[in-house]
Amino acid sequence: MGNPKKELDRGAKRNAEDRISSLPDDIIRRILSLLEDTKFAAKTCVLSKRWKNLWTSLPDLRFNTAYYKTTRSFRKFLLSAFLQRDRNCEVRSLHLSMDYEHLRVDEEFDDNSDEEGYYYVDDDESSRDYVFRYAARHGVRFVDYRHRHHSELSLPSALMDCHTLTTLNLRDLSVNEMPFLYFPAVTSLYVGGCNFGWKCFNVTQPSFPNLAYLHIYNLLGGGDMEISGTKLVTFKMEGVQFNKVKLSAPNLEVFECRDTIDAKWRRLGDFFDVDLPSLQTAEVVVNYKVYHVSEQVEDKLMKILDGIRNAKSLTLNLPPLKGLNKAGLLKHRTSPFSNLTSLKFLVKRKYLPGGCISRNRAHPQLQVPEEIKTYLLSGTPHPQNVDITLEDEWMHKQKQSSPPTPNWAIHYAVTHGVRHVNLVHTSWANLNSPVPSALLGCRTLETLKLTGLDVSKLPSACFGAVTTLRLDHCKFGGSLDFKDSSFPNLANLHLRKVRGDGDVVISGTKLDYVAVEGVLARRVKLCAPNLQHFKYSDGDAFYWFIDFCDIDLPSLQCAEVLVYKDCETRADELLELLYGLVNAESLTLTVPLLEGLNKAGLLDHETSPFSNLKSLKLLVRSRNRDGSLRFRLKLPNQIMTYLQGFDVIIEEDNDR
Repeated sequence: MGNPKKELDRGAKRNAEDRISSLPDDIIRRILSLLEDTKFAAKTCVLSKRWKNLWTSLPDLRFNTAYYKTTRSFRKFLLSAFLQRDRNCEVRSLHLSMDYEHLRVDEEFDDNSDEEGYYYVDDDESSRDYVFRYAARHGVRFVDYRHRHHSELSLPSALMDCHTLTTLNLRDLSVNEMPFLYFPAVTSLYVGGCNFGWKCFNVTQPSFPNLAYLHIYNLLGGGDMEISGTKLVTFKMEGVQFNKVKLSAPNLEVFECRDTIDAKWRRLGDFFDVDLPSLQTAEVVVNYKVYHVSEQVEDKLMKILDGIRNAKSLTLNLPPLKGLNKAGLLKHRTSPFSNLTSLKFLVKRKYLPGGCISRNRAHPQLQVPEEIKTYLLSGTPHPQNVDITLEDEWMHKQKQSSPPTPNWAIHYAVTHGVRHVNLVHTSWANLNSPVPSALLGCRTLETLKLTGLDVSKLPSACFGAVTTLRLDHCKFGGSLDFKDSSFPNLANLHLRKVRGDGDVVISGTKLDYVAVEGVLARRVKLCAPNLQHFKYSDGDAFYWFIDFCDIDLPSLQCAEVLVYKDCETRADELLELLYGLVNAESLTLTVPLLEGLNKAGLLDHETSPFSNLKSLKLLVRSRNRDGSLRFRLKLPNQIMTYLQGFDVIIEEDNDR
């Protein structure tokens, strides 16, 4: 007779809810498609009878040699996967990554290898072509193909038969011949890490008649490169080495060129023929030191600038411009730019202590020579209307296009009564992905945390059940309004490193706690009749102090203002903020804040406005990072007079 306790545990496990198996088949297939390799999805067939054939109808196929020990195991699974696959199901996307440089051959299976045991080229072309032929017959729309080998390859002939293909990504190829390409449906093309030898690289209208987006990076070739297309809208190139570059796109709107000159194995291409009449946005970032300028490089840089002459928004980094200026090429030269409305200069992060440009404009590396400004703006009819800005080059480089937010997952969660959502966008430096539309209609949500998203549409929705809202590293356009009509039950609001060009309006009858940390906005209006806890911190040096223009907090109990930097220069705004917190019973300030007000002369003959104050705490960072004393704390007499009548508690704050 078995143990009754064990029998009871087994029965409880059998009766336990299987939440994954209760999902619809389409959702399970989507989850399995996200695994790194299709063989991992195939292993789920042992879970239950229902899961036995789910992996055979996956719309997204992934095969990566990194997850196989030998060539035999890889080719064996390929054959098995396609033999067992449901042939009535389409192939939506194909991800094929083949790296044989470190994959050894199973000698019992294949003797066609070199002395080191590496795989020969001819052995895997049949497997590769079979995969592409199958995908082409089943309407594949997305292909990501990576093939790293110690010898040159030819492009798969079966790839040319994929006439349903809309997105093509080619990586790490060493091409020995370039056949005529014809992809009638491709709208997006990515080519990176490829070596074309002495052959030319051409992406032209006959080969890609519907191409709208082209991104090439880390390409090496000794021939010429020709890019043309009537439907091409966006063209990006980075680290590309070719002899001559011809670019003709009558409808191109976005052009980005990033290159490196001081690398010995890479050189800047010669843009000998550029025709971009509809160009709107152009970005040219060439990384090299000023003393690396040569006459050949100078001529190529001037050709690039002349080729993008129709741009309205222009982004350049300062070192190459200073190199041209030092060589005297900008003097008495007519500017090719006649339509400029926005001009941005990129500067190195090391010249921006803390990353804040507005505080360090006096640094020599942040001064744009007048000769450069004159050259760029002399052809513009109204140069005074051109918006000139400086930006951190490292932060600008992080702004890369990000994959769309999975609305299908959000939609499923919303339809099943989700109460807590924490949505984090990994590429938060871009901040171009909006809040998923499926989330805006969620009425059961109680806690919402968003990171790295564009929250401009957030106030237009209604979150009737949300009580806690946190926005981290988000951006907005226009006005960001937290009002009762959008958040009728909002009690806790935390804004951290949120930036935008409009106002932030915080109002709500049920608000109890508000924290504002490192927010960049034009103004902040705060009107909450029942708010009891308020905290403001300037965060790190990325953000400038904001103007609290209207504060009405009659029920305030506890307030914290943690500001340590540039208190004297923004003393008026700080004093206005303090007057908005007059009803607080417990107040926490910083010693640098009071010293800044005192140096600005705002505490002379002033009495404290806090009539209900019962507890006052002052924080000071008196130690450096290494633990050594920074200064000896001694408050001036004016500050002591201003604080007279209160029990002051001074604490050390080294939390950074």
